[in-house]
Amino acid sequence: MAARLQDIPEQVRPYYHAMADRLLWTLTDGDIAVVAEPVKKEFLSYMCAVLGMQPDSISVLSLDHHERTSWYPGHNPSLVANLRSRISSPRPDGDWLISSYIRDRDVVAWERGLGLSNASSDTFADNMAELVNTKSVFRTLARSAGFPIADGRVVIRGDEMYDAVTELLPVTGAVIVKQDMNSGGDGNVFVTSDPDIRGDGARWSVHTAGLEKTEIRRALSEAGLGAPPAIPAGCSPAKYIVEVFHPRSLSFYAELSVPPDAPPRLCNYGDLRMTPLWSGFEIPARRLTADQRERLCAQALRLAGLAQSIGYSGHFDCDVILTPGGELIFNEFNGRAGGATHMDVLCRRLLGDDYLDQVVLHTRNSVQAPEFRKLMLSLEENSLHFEHARGTGIIVTQDNTARTGTIEYVSVGRSHDEAASYERLLEEALSCA
Repeated sequence: MAARLQDIPEQVRPYYHAMADRLLWTLTDGDIAVVAEPVKKEFLSYMCAVLGMQPDSISVLSLDHHERTSWYPGHNPSLVANLRSRISSPRPDGDWLISSYIRDRDVVAWERGLGLSNASSDTFADNMAELVNTKSVFRTLARSAGFPIADGRVVIRGDEMYDAVTELLPVTGAVIVKQDMNSGGDGNVFVTSDPDIRGDGARWSVHTAGLEKTEIRRALSEAGLGAPPAIPAGCSPAKYIVEVFHPRSLSFYAELSVPPDAPPRLCNYGDLRMTPLWSGFEIPARRLTADQRERLCAQALRLAGLAQSIGYSGHFDCDVILTPGGELIFNEFNGRAGGATHMDVLCRRLLGDDYLDQVVLHTRNSVQAPEFRKLMLSLEENSLHFEHARGTGIIVTQDNTARTGTIEYVSVGRSHDEAASYERLLEEALSCA
């Protein structure tokens, strides 16, 4: 998800450790999950209760309980042996398969080590995950296929970046400087000469006193975006993308499934909540006209087909903005599980494949909450738990209270107003907890 560990800001690393926990919601009877850190039994019991499973029907293993907290299987021979033993018996519902948050080279090593590789393993061993999670590659492919993208430049730090910002900043008064590989806005820096422009989608903001190159150089240098770091001869410095920022734009996403031998399928789409970084979704998107929704979904399917044409298969998502002038601009794609992948699987299991036509989902992540047992009591006391019979209520989809004191939730309602009402009641309950 990031080119280098040091590209992930220190304050958000605990959230990255927990992100894969979301995919626990995709487990079915007999499945085995391997996650970075232990998952609390209380949360697993709650999850199984929502899904109608018995806790002992699944196995959740942690890297913390093995030789090293590394995802490379060669570092954890006892875990490899444990898993090989567990999958030695055939499944009653079919063959064993590996599913992952992001299918990188380490995952392919697991496939091979467990005897579960397939025809596409060689393609993913050749860095497919990096290819479809790199913003510069997205720009090249999208531009060549005629997709609308923001005007921008691929650069390295130093003079190339100063020149790009100097050239592009006057277009709207703001640009976004993005790390080529990073996630959720964590590698983004908002640069503006207008203090009235808000920088949604960026963790840091830089204000320049003017549009002159000398002022831009000074401001970027103070923000740590100055000259490239000293690196060994022959090594390439990390790349960045400088893009024109469109103020007052609305943000959307689409998630798709890309099979190896069938057309891509749209899974879900929605509004991105930005405060100013991504903080949740409203699903399906409600701030688009019918024509705009149709264009978003059709273009997303075409973009997924473009990724499929270079050999990609698996989870796929793309981010889009709608400018005040009504133009849809594609920002990036990612070949990995998205922020709503687990919710899509969850809602299909609880509500059916047509859930987008039946309910509205409001989600929030990084929400301050008390420890999990107290949180469950508060939901119960306020009658906020998801009700299977009605198909509405609050589902806590991620428990990060031990690490960061936060949770992720989804509010399920039969309308926007009902989903928003559950959210308000939850906020009130959390404020009193």
